Amino acid sequence: MKMKNKIQQLLVVTTSILAFVVSFTTVVNASTFSFSWAYKTNGLVDVKASPEYLSSDYNGTVFDEGIDKWNASKANVIISEVSRTASKVDLYTVSRSQWNDNGWGSGEAWAQGFSGTTPCTTTPVFTNPEDKCANSLINYGAVYTNDSNVSFWKSRREALIAHEIGHIIGLKHTSLISAKSDSIMTANLEGGYDVSSYDEGEVNYKYR
Repeated sequence: MKMKNKIQQLLVVTTSILAFVVSFTTVVNASTFSFSWAYKTNGLVDVKASPEYLSSDYNGTVFDEGIDKWNASKANVIISEVSRTASKVDLYTVSRSQWNDNGWGSGEAWAQGFSGTTPCTTTPVFTNPEDKCANSLINYGAVYTNDSNVSFWKSRREALIAHEIGHIIGLKHTSLISAKSDSIMTANLEGGYDVSSYDEGEVNYKYR
């Protein structure tokens, strides 16, 4: 908890809401980052996530159905909703003014991983998390949603939750042409809103 509090204190800008973001990206081998999620239980990538600081646009059934995209898949991943005191991934909705003040561009969401107290990246714009976290274990992550760019479509918001958590556990944006048509890890969700067999394979190969 001391590490998490220290990280959060460092990243607060002008409000008590924190903002992390990821636009981490992926493909089998070439579509995964070299860093990995630190926690596994019974062979499963174990993600304990808190939605406490999400707005109503993303909390509730949107969050539940977003994480269930991974839980219901054949990927060796289990994502559990927990309180903030027990979480390893925290999700936040960031106000329009703070998002703009932070210079985070016009995106919908992004995720940020930490290796120890080292942030893999501090902005979603033109940054590569491998620069600071190559071959590292990620033991904390945060996902930020942009309150000024909220999709009307509930299904898209659910997919954003799943997509950004995919980045936290080490998936890049899918770049393999033949896999792009239905992968949830494509940039801007161009491949659709569901975890594909390719996405499952990327996770299972990475954590084999």
